[in-house]
Amino acid sequence: MRFIADDRRTWSVYVALVALLTVVTFGSLTDLLLDTHEDEIFRDHLKADGLGYFFKSAVEKEFNSPGRPLTKIAQALVRQFGSGGYAFYGVVLLALGAVSYSHLKKAESLSYYSIGRFYLLQGDFAVGISQLERAIAEGADLIPLKDAYYRLCSVKLGTGGDGEQCLAEARLALPGSRRLSLMHSAFAGFSDDPERRRRGVEEMRATYAALEREKRFDAAAMTGAVYYNIGLYFSRTQDVQKSVGAYRQALAYDRAQPNALFNLAVIYNETGQSEKSIGILREACLLAPQNAAIHALLGEVLFAVGSVDAAIVTYQDALDLAKDDAAVYTNLGWALYTAGRVEEAIEHYLHALRGQSHGVALFNLGLAYLAQGDIGASKQTYARAVAEHGSEYGEAIGAVADLRALAAQGAYVDAAGVMLSMYWPQ
Repeated sequence: MRFIADDRRTWSVYVALVALLTVVTFGSLTDLLLDTHEDEIFRDHLKADGLGYFFKSAVEKEFNSPGRPLTKIAQALVRQFGSGGYAFYGVVLLALGAVSYSHLKKAESLSYYSIGRFYLLQGDFAVGISQLERAIAEGADLIPLKDAYYRLCSVKLGTGGDGEQCLAEARLALPGSRRLSLMHSAFAGFSDDPERRRRGVEEMRATYAALEREKRFDAAAMTGAVYYNIGLYFSRTQDVQKSVGAYRQALAYDRAQPNALFNLAVIYNETGQSEKSIGILREACLLAPQNAAIHALLGEVLFAVGSVDAAIVTYQDALDLAKDDAAVYTNLGWALYTAGRVEEAIEHYLHALRGQSHGVALFNLGLAYLAQGDIGASKQTYARAVAEHGSEYGEAIGAVADLRALAAQGAYVDAAGVMLSMYWPQ
């Protein structure tokens, strides 16, 4: 019995079915509108022919759909099926196989690109970077390359990776992209080579002016974001001077960047420029009033300059936004202790220790118990602190100096002496 008929009519049916299967399987891919969130990352508008159809508008889809040429091809095939020979059927099957393979490679490249974007948004930069690099390596002519390079270079700069090399590769691959040119020239503006630095600044300004004239997106916001990522790069590579310069440039183009303000304030605080740090943090608080980290850092700087009452208020603002932040509870506890509000300080230390062992909070709690006169609780707390974190840790964070300072005030000298001799003998 023959199950497969060996005649032209049957082969025509077979080829038609394969063609139909190809269209059903890959038709949606050729008709896909890929969302690259251009407002989110200021992606250049891409329009390409053929397989780059994804980026065309809905109107263009209606009048220039790949379904129309596919329909015409199918009609031509039907006309040929009745008269064509087996060689013709073989050619058609090979063509369908080639189309299927090309679409599979396209789908694969797009999957790397989409997965890379997803992981970057989730904060898994290592996986995101690897997927985007694979998408670029295997499907540079199939993916939205400008967007891929823009994301890749931005993340590599922000994480302190090989951002300079990434920018050089992107510039070589896409010399006509103004966005990538802006990023490349802005980075070159921080070069140690005076001539390269001068050219970078000039090119950046020219590119920015061109972007402003085009008015296709917010050139100032985009430039501010570029300099912010460069500032992150130099922060990661421990180049403080260049990092400050990049953050200042970022804020010069777009002042409404609380993260840039915060990072700049951190640098000012670490370099002893407390007043500058306070001013910038107050501005950041206005831009991002719901950001607990900004309030917490402002509290730290205010306390460091002696504004204890203001620091207490600011720490309380931070706790209103981050109710389970042990570090903020500990810092507020210390500010309250310094202000003589020992009982409140103990409450905040205990809250910081709920469900966890926080070394600073534990040593500070022992000190607060002693200052309150609860010697038994103080001894128990110091014993726990040393057992869990070690006597060296207590000395490193200043707990020993705090205990000696309390004893020097004449308060509970004997109890303080016992604990000092037990855990930190001379």
